[in-house]
Amino acid sequence: MKSIRQSLARARVRTGHLFVLILLVFSLPAPDNRWRVAAWVLLALGLIIRLWASGFIHKDDEVTQSGPYAVVMNPLYFGSMLTGVAYCFFSGFKLSFILLAVVFIPVYWATVSLEQEKLAAKFGSAYDAYRRRVMAFIPNVAALFTKTAYVGFDIRQLRDNKELGGAAVQLILAIIFTLRWVLPWSLLNVGK
Repeated sequence: MKSIRQSLARARVRTGHLFVLILLVFSLPAPDNRWRVAAWVLLALGLIIRLWASGFIHKDDEVTQSGPYAVVMNPLYFGSMLTGVAYCFFSGFKLSFILLAVVFIPVYWATVSLEQEKLAAKFGSAYDAYRRRVMAFIPNVAALFTKTAYVGFDIRQLRDNKELGGAAVQLILAIIFTLRWVLPWSLLNVGK
């Protein structure tokens, strides 16, 4: 079972890229402006959360408990989920939301469960206490109003965690999807 989880976790990034490429190939013009606004708002929110989280996390050095980690245990993955939903809106392809769930749930379940095992083994009771206090994917909105959510951000961590390049790629893809609204084409409507 662990080898299946490891395979899914290792394929996380490639699976996300493949998912977005499939959406791009099969995308349709967004049904209306609400879809377009939802796409950009969710993408911006997802990227902001990922950038915020990357400025706090010191991978494998500590149990990060400040910044967005005071709000939700997996803010990077929560941000990824929001960007995935954004791409579903960008695509205009309604079945993409189901496809996202089919892909996202097993891949991130595997990733999170392996990370939890690794962090519990490395940090013991500190990590156990953190897990009891903060949920994996459901944000504790009240934590946004505490000092812990904002103290400790280090902009150098964005570089160290290679998050800026990922954000740039996300924006380029979003622009490509937006151009699709102006220049509609898709394998679903070729020859019509």
